Amino acid sequence: MAYAEKGEPSLENEDIRPYFEEFRLQYQELIIIENDSLQTNNLEANRIKDTQQAENDIAELQNQLTSAKEDQLRKDGETPALKAPFPLIRLYLAWSAVSLLSLFEGLINRPSFSAWGYAVLEAVVMSIAFAGLLAVFAHSFERIVKKGKTVRQQLVIAIALIVFLIIIFWSLADVRAKYLATVVAENTGDNTTTFSPVPFALLSVFLFIASVLICHFFLPNREHRAAMRDYKQHLKERLNRMDKIARLEAAIAAKESANDEMNRLHNSLQEYGAMLEQRIINQAKHGLELWKKHNFLHRSDGRPKSFDNTQYQLEFKTFFHHVNIM
Repeated sequence: MAYAEKGEPSLENEDIRPYFEEFRLQYQELIIIENDSLQTNNLEANRIKDTQQAENDIAELQNQLTSAKEDQLRKDGETPALKAPFPLIRLYLAWSAVSLLSLFEGLINRPSFSAWGYAVLEAVVMSIAFAGLLAVFAHSFERIVKKGKTVRQQLVIAIALIVFLIIIFWSLADVRAKYLATVVAENTGDNTTTFSPVPFALLSVFLFIASVLICHFFLPNREHRAAMRDYKQHLKERLNRMDKIARLEAAIAAKESANDEMNRLHNSLQEYGAMLEQRIINQAKHGLELWKKHNFLHRSDGRPKSFDNTQYQLEFKTFFHHVNIM
């Protein structure tokens, strides 16, 4: 209004900037305050630093991943296809069969332990312990026999072991036969009933031989066990290599995700800052139009040419720029 009373700006004037410079500086100060508040310079510096660090880390991880994959391909090429030397189910079934046969042998000898004066529970425990010893002995029988350096020595050892077992089985069978005869006499009063220990002893020998045969044909020998250890070691190494590759791939994905998240945050702040700057500039444009309106309404000499310029002639220093948010 004061400029209007003076007839300024003149009707021929085409540059209105000198009249609005004071207000432009005030709006520019708002933009500077906004920039200081959001710390865009620090944000950008940190983003560049973090991005560079992430790129370096990812490059290093990629090198390690490439090396790990090459190592995997080389080891797979050097090592034949992994195959178990024998199925584990066969091992489990064989041990189950040996355990059942030995347990049956131990339990049918429970009367023998009872005849020696053990209580029922004690006799059952003794039977189970005896069954365990039989299972271990059946598994070790062939190994003990092979301690002989010649075939003759091995034959002598085998015969000695079998004779030793026959003596034990015969002793248990004899006690069991007498025990059964006593039980029959107590229940029926017939003291003439007797039982022969031969069938009991033969059954025990048969069950033991069956256990030995199962161990020989179905349980792995020393070579098989060594092959299984090698197989498990190769399998473990292969799984470790695969796990290393998976961990490197996961680390790369995590680095990329963290970097993308940091960029999204930075871009969001850039968008927010750019929006605030645009609002300030729009207010400045509105202020200029309002200034021209009141100037024109309070003058009677006409409309200055500078008022017809629809382009905003004042410039602002901005710090934020619109970006495509990732």
